[in-house]
Amino acid sequence: MEVKIMNSVGEISREVVGMILGLLKIKKDACFCLAAGHTSLPIFSEMIRAQREGKADFSQARFVGMDEWGGLGRGDDGSMAEFMYEHLFSPLGIREEQILFFDGRAALEGEAKRINTYLAASGGIDFMLLGLGMNGHLALNEPGVPFTLDCHVVRVDPTTASVAQKYFRRQHKLKKGVTIGMQTIADAGQRVLIVTGEQKRAIAERFISSPVTATLPATFLMTLPESVVFLDKEAAGDSFAAAEPVKQRIIIP
Repeated sequence: MEVKIMNSVGEISREVVGMILGLLKIKKDACFCLAAGHTSLPIFSEMIRAQREGKADFSQARFVGMDEWGGLGRGDDGSMAEFMYEHLFSPLGIREEQILFFDGRAALEGEAKRINTYLAASGGIDFMLLGLGMNGHLALNEPGVPFTLDCHVVRVDPTTASVAQKYFRRQHKLKKGVTIGMQTIADAGQRVLIVTGEQKRAIAERFISSPVTATLPATFLMTLPESVVFLDKEAAGDSFAAAEPVKQRIIIP
């Protein structure tokens, strides 16, 4: 796992989109799995700008959903799908046939199987953009998750449910969801984790100083090649650079 501390969110965005453009040059129909959430917005803006300036062509790219809240789907306030359509798919002009997303209003077990089947048949995800949850989760892989799971149904952790309220106009009970699994993350060609803002400093420091453990799912990235973690200075803090990047003591659940 490579850790990069950058001066600003803008620097991170340009670096990450540079990786995306490099992939598109060699594989026009690359499969992307991108996290819905505020952390991703600068990346999305840079992707949109690159296409408008003729530096990127997403017309043949494919997009697979990362996760979704149980009971919600496209058109629903606060859903992952609605966030992605509003902030990325519609501005980029992505066609429906390029998108495969979880439908949280359908049977969640069936949705997990549907995405697993597609990934197995299509060659999997080429590029994955992840965010770090306040409890250390990746996608909706909450603390305690087995690292061997592919797409699966989850019970939403109380911390996640509380933090996610910012995406809803009114309080919303979040109890279940469906998500890509840790094995899905491991199978991706490239993995990028973005951690920005002072509010993420405490969990960033826990993540970087922890051994690999299911109680902090993001630590699984330490075992995976082609994983890059980008932090801005606000998330990194003064003590981060002195932290040991990868612990020798490994705990695999």
